[in-house]
Amino acid sequence: MIIDYANDGEEFDKDRLIDEGFILQERRDFRKNYVTDTNSGEDTEGHAYVLNFVGFIINSNHEVFSVFPKNYRVEELNRDSAQLFRLIVKHRQVRPDLYFGTEYGKRFKTDYPFAAFFGIYDYLDKYGLYFEDKIHIKPNIGGKVNWKETVRLSNKYISNGKLNLFPIYYEKKYYFSEFLTECMIFAIDYTIDKFGVFIDLNKTGKAFPNFNFLGEKEIVLENLFSLRQQTFKDSLLELIDHLINFFADLNEGGSYYFKHYSFSSIWEDMVMSYLKSNYKEIKNEKIVFDEENLNQIEFSKVSFRPNIANKDHYFTPDYYYGEGDTQLIFDAKYYTNTRGMDYKQIAYYLFLNEYREDINNTPKFSNTYSALLLPSESRSSKIHFKMDPRFNKSNQSLVISEEYLDIREVINFYL
Repeated sequence: MIIDYANDGEEFDKDRLIDEGFILQERRDFRKNYVTDTNSGEDTEGHAYVLNFVGFIINSNHEVFSVFPKNYRVEELNRDSAQLFRLIVKHRQVRPDLYFGTEYGKRFKTDYPFAAFFGIYDYLDKYGLYFEDKIHIKPNIGGKVNWKETVRLSNKYISNGKLNLFPIYYEKKYYFSEFLTECMIFAIDYTIDKFGVFIDLNKTGKAFPNFNFLGEKEIVLENLFSLRQQTFKDSLLELIDHLINFFADLNEGGSYYFKHYSFSSIWEDMVMSYLKSNYKEIKNEKIVFDEENLNQIEFSKVSFRPNIANKDHYFTPDYYYGEGDTQLIFDAKYYTNTRGMDYKQIAYYLFLNEYREDINNTPKFSNTYSALLLPSESRSSKIHFKMDPRFNKSNQSLVISEEYLDIREVINFYL
């Protein structure tokens, strides 16, 4: 049951959550709020705490506290929580480079084997629960004699007028079907039962296994490793690896967490997808979006190297597009609002406004548009910066807009 929620960067009652059994890691999961002194204009540390992640925390009573992205407008708590879970899972699948290898644990942490669970569920979607039992024929293992293979493979000896065969080949049946099926049923149905409030998936529909998987994890893992040594089919190997990871990381009871510490990376990728399909034009110095737009714009991350003293120096706007006489320079900002001038975006404009492919050529683009893209509860625009010509007359056309996108709409589009 989801009992409550808050938004990333929002003040919350830390003591209440801890008293209710929710696990929060100091310094990483929350921070003290900073307030601006009205007299000095400086930021000072306040007494309230603000959340510093997106995701879920679950106490030992199976109560869930959801943490939504900044400016996300919650309309139906259970449905929105399920949507948020799907979003984080999808981003991990689409951008594994941000979550594994040297990046492991920096952006995302959980103490439940969700990645293995989804690997198991993907196998169920593709292949179902049916497996063929394996029959191994080997000498001297006991069991049923396979006379056909014994005659074919064994050495033949004549002794006292009788034909003797050695060794005798036996067949032994390994029950892949029953064991792997029950492992899958347990992993899938146990997880959906436990986290069904935000995992919007169907259970297997099969009877839940009687075997004590939690209490006998070592036996389960021993059998899975044994089956892996006898398997050569890639899809089945992958399934067994997911099952091994699931049971190796599974802990019974207690509190759980599912936390994303760098939602800005998800926001950046979602906005790229949204821009490519919905950007229409710049009108009155602001972006116009059109969901019916049929002409996709191929925004990309392009690096520029303006420093002839050191060619290793470069800058890379989040979204860049240049075509004809127009270039677009946009940047994602995972803020609730901007504070002060965005010097980086101003520099992007100054670097690229008069860019030319050869020093003797005229500038490549006659129109340069720049914007910051921020999450909001609703769509709106305002001017962030407009150059005073007294400071820079040659770049007096420099305008940067703040484009507030409805984060619910962007998430829905991405999913």
